[in-house]
This record gives sequence, C-alpha cells and structure tokens, in this order.
Amino acid sequence: MVNPPNPTATFTTSFGRLKIEIFEDDVPETACNFIDLVQKGFYTKLRFHDLKPGFAFYTGCPNTALGLPKARQALVGTGGPVPGTEFTVRRRGKPVERDSYGFIKDEKTAKHSNTYGTVSMANCGPDTNGSIFFVNMADNTHLDWWDKSAPDSNVVFGKIISGMDDIEDLAHSFWGAYQPFIYSAVMD
Repeated sequence: MVNPPNPTATFTTSFGRLKIEIFEDDVPETACNFIDLVQKGFYTKLRFHDLKPGFAFYTGCPNTALGLPKARQALVGTGGPVPGTEFTVRRRGKPVERDSYGFIKDEKTAKHSNTYGTVSMANCGPDTNGSIFFVNMADNTHLDWWDKSAPDSNVVFGKIISGMDDIEDLAHSFWGAYQPFIYSAVMD
C-alpha cells in the first residue's frame, strides 16, 4: 500500500504565508503531534518569539499569545501542549499521550538534517519535544540527532515549501519591539 503524499500546513502570519510540508511518513509521532496542535488552533495568535538571523526563527510557545499579561513574558520559550493530552498517529491509528509536562519522546527514525529551510522541534534536552519549533535559517547540521558531538539534538519534521523569502526579509529588517505573529494555522 502506498501512503498518500505528505500533508502540508499553512501559517498565515503578520509578515506573509509559510507553507510547511510535514514528514508524516518518516517521523509519524512528531508529525502527528504538530498536526494535532495545528488542527486544534494551538498556534493561532502566537508570536514568533526568537529570531536569530543566520541561525533560526522560533515560535510555538503558548506564553507568547497575543493579549497575555506582560508577566507571562518571563516564561517565553517554556510553554507547551497541555500535559497528559493525546493525539493519534494517523496512518497507524495509534494513540500517543503527551507526558506530565506535555512532551513527547525524540523520534530518531529518519535522518533529515537541520539544513536551510527545514522545520525542527525545539527542546530543552532528550525527550522534551512539545509545541515549540524553529525554521533553520542556515545549515545547522550540528543540531542533527545523530551528531554525537552536539550537546543537544533536534528532530526535523518538515520543510518550508513556500514563504522562506518572507522569513529572510523579516530577518534582515527591523526586529526590535515588533514581534511578528501567526494569524492562523491550518492543515491544507
């Protein structure tokens, strides 16, 4: 049986549209965690909270939601999905439960490298993938999970198939007090 093509998600942002191909065949748990969050509207109205030109662009922390009190700003980069919630690995019908912190395990099954334009789960150590992700704005192969010289490793679960030019334009323009945000995120 041949699997259907990889799904895509479109993020409409304050600086343009990003279309992401999601590698569901190669990293199904990581991909379906992301798909579940997109389908539940988790990413809608979140800010892009960290831009490191020549490295990566981060989003996905619920502590960056528009309209939250400033006191939550100290928690930026630490949020994630609701602990203990479930999602289904679609092509297997297998339920997966996020742990008591909202994390899922590292899925070290496919060697997609952290190269320019790929999308990777951000984490704070082994098995701490949640909702925060980043777009590689350079070849960051030192973040590949199979690179044993790296202190941390990140699972690539997709790639930008359109909108990378908008990210580059934003990276080279004024950042300062302006934090771009996501209007909506939908599965195509």
